[in-house]
Amino acid sequence: MIHFDAHPDLACPTSQCPAVSCFTPRKEMTLTRKNLYELLDLSETGIAEWIIPLVVAAELKTINWVKPGFSSQFPLGRHLYNVGAYHDDDNDANDSAPSVQSFLDLPDTAIIKTDFDMPYYQDDGAVVESASDLLLAQQLELVVTELPTTQTLLNHRDGDDDDNTKKWALDICLDYFACQNPFLSDIDKVNPAVTKALLQVMSAAEVGPGRTSADLKQLVAAMLEDGNSIPNMDPLAKYFDSAETANDHLTALKRFTDQDSSLRSLVLKAIPNWDMPHDVPSADKEKILEAIRDMEEALSKEDCTSPPFLITICRSSDDEFTPPWLVEFIQVQVLELLDRIFYIRSTGEPQSLCIVKDYGEWEGSTI
Repeated sequence: MIHFDAHPDLACPTSQCPAVSCFTPRKEMTLTRKNLYELLDLSETGIAEWIIPLVVAAELKTINWVKPGFSSQFPLGRHLYNVGAYHDDDNDANDSAPSVQSFLDLPDTAIIKTDFDMPYYQDDGAVVESASDLLLAQQLELVVTELPTTQTLLNHRDGDDDDNTKKWALDICLDYFACQNPFLSDIDKVNPAVTKALLQVMSAAEVGPGRTSADLKQLVAAMLEDGNSIPNMDPLAKYFDSAETANDHLTALKRFTDQDSSLRSLVLKAIPNWDMPHDVPSADKEKILEAIRDMEEALSKEDCTSPPFLITICRSSDDEFTPPWLVEFIQVQVLELLDRIFYIRSTGEPQSLCIVKDYGEWEGSTI
């Protein structure tokens, strides 16, 4: 898969989505009476969890995440890691592993985890100590790229002559071209100074061993919810280079939220998501057109005799990750780009696009 997006969308599904649901996506789960698609659709984080089930159960082995320069969830380069089912019980994981020979043996309480020890997964509590802790583990090759690049985006392995090994999907999220963090944008609409104060707190904090990002977010939220005008900030002090720095930043933020309960609610919603890409300056049509040209150059290097078997485009309009006033403009540019690359270039003449649009009145429906 080649995945153009401001977000990697590689989160492990939450505990609401049992591991077995990845293998039986249309089957209702016993506890929730929902299938995988419904669970992802109902989850606030489902939009970030749709790819890993394909790795676990559908033999998706390589993903090239092409990211804009303002996204930093994973470092550039090639990463190999494992994802699989994890069942936390009284038995040692190694002892229980032999009894799970296929997804039919997975308990309903098994969930998806990974051995990739990165903050992206740490914050969700989705990291295991070793690949041996995973059941039915699958190795994922993640390549993180920025454009322009001299490399091809597809990575056909040496000796791969089977047509099945050459099949690839192209996924494009329009927020690749212009992205905002809707949680921060909601605060901006009320008072941009509060957004600035929140970012000063979170970016000044240093995470590391014993000082996790997840704990930081919980502590800051608890401090803001504390009814005392001078709350105990000692638990947060270790995240900052000095007690004075911690006090200055945290007091400034709390002063804003204590004055307006609705603003406090917006800040509390934003804290778990503060580090999502938020690059409002990218919402410029000239920059978007430059990114379109870079994408066309990169995709034009691929072998047009083996086009993607599937192209998906996510508008990210309802959630407003793509600035709403730019969605239609970007979509037109992307569709014309795909027409030029995969139809006109391969046949020598324009072709009619075959497009299924699942949005607007019918968004989320089954077609």
